[in-house]
Formats: sequence, C-alpha cells, structure tokens
Amino acid sequence: MQLDPASGFLRYIRLYDREVLRGIYVAVRDRDWGTVQPRITGFSLNQEESAFQLRFEARCASDQVDFFWEGTIEGLSNGTLVYTMEGRALKDFMRNRIGFCVLHPIHECAGKECLIERSDGAIENLRFPQFISPHQPFKDIRAMSHEVVEGVLATVSFAGDTFETEDQRNWSDASYKTYSTPLALPFPVQVSRGEFVRQKATLSFEGLDNVGQNVQVGGDSRRAVRARWGVKCKLPRIGLCVAGHGRRLRTREIELLRRLHLDHLRFDLDPASSDWKQAFQQAAGEAGALRTSLHIALHLGEMAEAELAEVRRLASEIDASISMWLIFRKGEPVTQEVWIGMARKQLLTVAPGARFSAGTNAYFVELNRGFVPVESADIVSFSVNPQVHAFDDASMVETLETQTQMVLSCRRLARGLPIAVSPITLKPRFNPDATSPEESVQSGHSPLQADPRQRSLFSAGWLLGSVCRLSVPGTYSATYFETTGCLGIMETESGLTRSECSPSTAGGIFPNYHVLADLADFQDQEIRVLESENPLSACGLVNEESPRQCLLANLTPYPLQLELDQSLGHLRVRKLDASSLAEAEHNADQFRSNPGEILTEGRRFDLPPHAYIRAQEKL
Repeated sequence: MQLDPASGFLRYIRLYDREVLRGIYVAVRDRDWGTVQPRITGFSLNQEESAFQLRFEARCASDQVDFFWEGTIEGLSNGTLVYTMEGRALKDFMRNRIGFCVLHPIHECAGKECLIERSDGAIENLRFPQFISPHQPFKDIRAMSHEVVEGVLATVSFAGDTFETEDQRNWSDASYKTYSTPLALPFPVQVSRGEFVRQKATLSFEGLDNVGQNVQVGGDSRRAVRARWGVKCKLPRIGLCVAGHGRRLRTREIELLRRLHLDHLRFDLDPASSDWKQAFQQAAGEAGALRTSLHIALHLGEMAEAELAEVRRLASEIDASISMWLIFRKGEPVTQEVWIGMARKQLLTVAPGARFSAGTNAYFVELNRGFVPVESADIVSFSVNPQVHAFDDASMVETLETQTQMVLSCRRLARGLPIAVSPITLKPRFNPDATSPEESVQSGHSPLQADPRQRSLFSAGWLLGSVCRLSVPGTYSATYFETTGCLGIMETESGLTRSECSPSTAGGIFPNYHVLADLADFQDQEIRVLESENPLSACGLVNEESPRQCLLANLTPYPLQLELDQSLGHLRVRKLDASSLAEAEHNADQFRSNPGEILTEGRRFDLPPHAYIRAQEKL
C-alpha cells in the first residue's frame, strides 16, 4: 500500500506490473479551482491474510473552505479495492468540486477501447483519446471498463455523484481523470454548514481466475533500471525569462549567463503599465550584454493599435535584437487573427527577421479548445508548468512524458508551424480560471510563483527531463524559468529577491544552472535521448560527436542503478549530488573545472538520490 500521508492519495495500482490506475484521491477545490490540501490524521489498519481495511480522517481547511471527511480503503481477497469517503462542511463556503478523482495512465490507456456504463444503465463502447482531447471524452459515467492485460478486464464503478472524464494532458498531467460533478453544471456551488457528502469508488477485475491474482497497490520497488539511447534528434532553442524582480544584471551574473550561450531572453511587455519603457530598455540591454535576442511577449489591451504604435517607436530607438513577438490580447485565452495582423503591420519594419507567434499565455487546453490563426502566424506557442493539479515530486516527474504529447498534439493544430513552449516554470504564474482577485503577497513572504525546489537537485533533474521530452520534431524553442532570483537559475548578488524567498546565499548558483551550462555543449549537435524501462526514474541524453558526452539524472529520492544497453567507453564523470551541492552553489567555477572521477566502463551508473551527472569520453 502506498498512501501519501499528507493527502490520502492512493498511488499506482498495478496488475502484473501494468498500471491499472495511476491513483485515487479526494479533491476539494475552492471557487477559484484552488486545491485545499488535507491534513490527514487518525490512521488505523486492520490487516488479515488476504484482505485489509485502512481508515483515516482528513480536514481540508483554508480561508475560504472548511471540510472534514473520513476515508476508508478496503482490499478484498478477490483483488477488489473499495475507496469510500464521508464528509461534512464545517462552515458555509463556495466550492467547484468535492469528491473522488481517479487517474488513468496514458501508456496503458491511450487509444484503447473502453466500455462506459451510463447512469441509466446503457453501455457504450468508446476509446481513450490518442491525441489530447480538448473536451471530455466520456460523460455521465456510472462505471468504466477496459482490458489491462490479455483476458483481464478492470472496472471502476462510482456512487454518490455524476462522473465524467477529462484529458489531463491539457494541463501537462500524465493521465486521464475521472471526477465528480460535471463541468456543464453551474459553478461555484454554495455548500452549507453541516451538509454531507458521501461517495464510493470501486476497482474490480474479471478474468483473474484464468491468470492468477497479482494486484499490487503502491510504487515500483526496483532500484536497477535498464535503458537505451533513442533515435537521433536535436535540442530546441533554449532561453530564459527576464527576471521579474526588476533588478539589473550585475557583471558577475552576466559573465555566468553568457556561458550558457542562450538563444533568447523572454520579456513580458505590458504597454499599459507605468514602467514598461524603462523595463523594455533594461531587457534590451541585458539581451545585448548576453549576446542573445529577445522574445517579446506583448500583452495588448483595449487600445491595441495605439499601444503597438508606442512599442514600435521605442523599439526603433533602442538597440534591441528581437527574434520573436509573442502576441497576446488581455482577456482572450488564444490570440486572434486580427491582433497578429495588426502587430505584423506595425512591428515588421522594426525587426524584419522576427517571427510572430499566436497562441496562449496560459495552459495548452486554451489552445486546444480555441481557434489557432495559422494562416497569419509564424509560430504557435503555449506555456507549461507541472503543478496545476498536484504538487508532490512524483506527480511533477509524471508530467515530463506529457510534454512530448503536448507538442505532438499541437503540431496537428499548428498545421506544420513550429512550436514555442514558453514559458516553462515550476509553478503556475497566475490562475487563468480564478473568479476572485489574486491574493496579494505580504512583505517578507515568498511570491506565490516561488517554489523552494527551484534551487534544489530535484529542479535540475526536472529541467533535464523537460529538455529531453521537448527534443522532438516540431519544437522550435523552449523558454525556462528566470535569469536570477528565486524563480531563476541563480540568486542575485545582492541576496534575497521578490520579498523574502526561502533562504539562499547571495550570488549562489542553483543546480539547474549547471544543467543549462552543460547543455550549451550540445547545441546544434545530433543527440539521442535516454529511453528507460521506467521513465519516471531517470532521464538523459548523449551526443553523436567525438568526444561523446552524456547527461543523466536520477528523478527519484532513492539511490538508482542505471544500466545502458551499450557502453559509452572510458569516461570522466562529474557528479552533482548532496555531497557536492555546496561547492556547486558557492564555487561554481571550481566545481565545473573538476574533470570528475574515472569510470572505466560507461555502462552502469550508480546515481545517488536526485543526482545529476555529466560524463565525457576520455580519449
């Protein structure tokens, strides 16, 4: 049994090592679709030889919401799993959702047949979508069944509400999600104090008698992972965002950032803001100092034509190398053709070689559900973050495999146009579905967009995994994080930024900096991306030129042995892990100049928890 003690999240239900469900949990979402995290207490386990019953209590409390529920998980001798929740509201509040969410794995389900039982008993034979579905593929669900191994049918049945399924890849999750309360119903909904909610989700099997019973609830306990190198590809053009804290880059920061050989800096320009001209000039200066170009995300308002004229005048006066205009209109989820045409007319002469991008500044779902003006645009863009629905490390790692599928689905919408994934951040930058004003940040507190994992080993592995997943045909560019500050790849030389972020040293270098610095050696080279038997455990890439180099990362919090199908030969290996983290942060030059340990046979790598390594062939 693998139950997240902080959330009541039951993970990875497998049959003969094939995922049947990726997880079952209870979600309490406030009026702005914010997830109210539960506090789990009162565990009690009654275990018999072939059955068990686990009970616990949960309270979901925030400024808006106060909901208490009791959970029961029963495992029966025939392999059936029953998850029950009974809860009540402890005060009046508005909610968008309370109830079960069941996650179905992409690998085992995409394109596969699925039997849907409706609330009236009717049964329909459908399929899980192969490409990312913009709308709910299944509605009015009482039960759903599909084959998980040959001859074995898994059925998930529901009680207590009406359920439907959405394609969570729209938000980068690696799952389809079946949830309660259809989105077609009005929301938010008033919940009165004392109101009860009771639901049940049951997983059962048919055909187990023919193959024997081997139902596993929990994660994969193997530590040795076999892998091979995939087909040849190239990295996307990699860039960073201009730091939102507004402080100018200092000499040392410029020197460190130059070593990354960035393709571009993204600068978000709002012509309605009071300081946009000064910010534009500063961004242009930083791009010039880093010897790179600007991707300008232009957020137009009600006076779009006049704003574009002002932007054109200032852009003509300053020395800025602009290679892309990402055109957005405030209040519109997807760029409309009229704004692309207007921007091209006004700005084409300022930067004749610049491309014009249409897309969304929010999640891929907006692009998937909207109309993309491919006839007017040169590029299509969308943003990515791994924490729309879940926030733990394991869930964030799961989102990596979906980034490839987002590009593949976007290629169908873009009709051959290249794709800019911009920006890619660890947390959402804003809530596009909010119905109330964004919460203000008090002085002395971290910004809502900050995640302490930004400066961790985990961030380095996640970044490498993202670059690997986006190294597919169609991806033009990938724009990550910010240059400096708690949303960036290094701390500012002056210390903490953006109100007080979590503690770090002034001028400290984050692990994700070292990933980008190593990736600079792979630009314009043919590479191969690691294909692992367990893609949630490790990621990596290798070049095709001599001397061969490879980058590898352990995506898990436990030691991992990675076994390649062919040796890379005699290697020098530099390792970034808990033992070298302090040197990498405080003395980056010394860390990076260290050639590393000698590995005589580059086939088996022992990776400490969340370790990142660079290995180079020793000629």
